[in-house]
Amino acid sequence: MSSFTDELASVLQRLTGRPAKRNDSGIFPVFNISGIKISVQAIDTDTFNLKEPEPDFFRQQCLKYEAQKEQIIHCWEDLWYSKQSIVISRLESIFGESTSVHGRKCRIEDISQKEMSNFLESNHLVGVAKGKYRYGLFHNSELMAVALFARSVPVQREEGTFQSHEMIRFCNRLGYYVQGGLSKLMSHFIREVNPDDIYTVVDRDWSDGKAFLKLGFTIVGETEPIRFWLDADGERIRYQPEPRSPSVINSGNIKLLLRLKGE
Repeated sequence: MSSFTDELASVLQRLTGRPAKRNDSGIFPVFNISGIKISVQAIDTDTFNLKEPEPDFFRQQCLKYEAQKEQIIHCWEDLWYSKQSIVISRLESIFGESTSVHGRKCRIEDISQKEMSNFLESNHLVGVAKGKYRYGLFHNSELMAVALFARSVPVQREEGTFQSHEMIRFCNRLGYYVQGGLSKLMSHFIREVNPDDIYTVVDRDWSDGKAFLKLGFTIVGETEPIRFWLDADGERIRYQPEPRSPSVINSGNIKLLLRLKGE
């Protein structure tokens, strides 16, 4: 068993208080926790590049679990070592072990691009992004969560042309979960900007989109799995730096839309 897989199993047991039962029937081991309908798969980069499963392999796996009303999390070795604190924080949130702060006790402020970038760099798996509308959720003086929205773009649909805004990023501070934080930030943006609709995508490796569905979003599509190459520092990039550079591939994204006008 690789140290990565050992470490992941140990973290899962700590978070759930139950043994993480390992299933080795597939290419990559899957950890199942008794009584919890969420499984975690450990994907090491050497095995992935040696076995070279089909590009749709992980997406199909997600669909299989979703059909059974369950969820599978894809935990990649490269992220475990390059962004381990963020990965563990995501697992804490998924298994209900984050420190909870109620959104009613938080206030919303506009934040600068620098503040947004610093927060995303430290707390979001994908990292920094830029957008026109930047909001922070503060508890006392501590920045606990952020939401980043793009400027509007005209989108043609059957009912007409709509001014659509993308929610580019949302994340909580490492180790914390703001109850109602996503809803509070979304409602603030709607009051401030009055959009026709809001569009976002969620990473299928980590999410089934339920948090957005509860807010009235509907699933409108999905993206194809995306391949990344690893540079010399183990960071994910979108181009192949060397002919033999290792690669990874995600499960694609789920597209979600919140229609606010024209229904």
